[in-house]
Amino acid sequence: GQCDKLSKADDEWGVSSMVLVADTIDKALTELIKEPTKFLDRQFMMKIFDKFKYLEPFNEWWDHAFVSGRKTNTVGKTKVIDRVFVMKELLDAIFDSNDDAIKETDEDVIKLGSNR
Repeated sequence: GQCDKLSKADDEWGVSSMVLVADTIDKALTELIKEPTKFLDRQFMMKIFDKFKYLEPFNEWWDHAFVSGRKTNTVGKTKVIDRVFVMKELLDAIFDSNDDAIKETDEDVIKLGSNR
């Protein structure tokens, strides 16, 4: 959709540049196949798209989505206050959880990633 809005005219970013995004995803997936534990590596997962942060609109979106505390509605709760989570808390729960129930899924994630 909106890749034309990712840069200014002199940045030379356009629809044909999306192949760079596809290549980046392919490279990351190849790395995950080789080393499935990286699914649980916050630094690896959160840096996959760093090379595109020079594009100001992308960097602003990234900051809004993952850094500055974006709030997103969830489903299944009746009170509005209960239907909101902060992205940072979600990322902390996924990558840095002290919750035993979440930690118990780590090996399953690695197994799924290793295709075994």
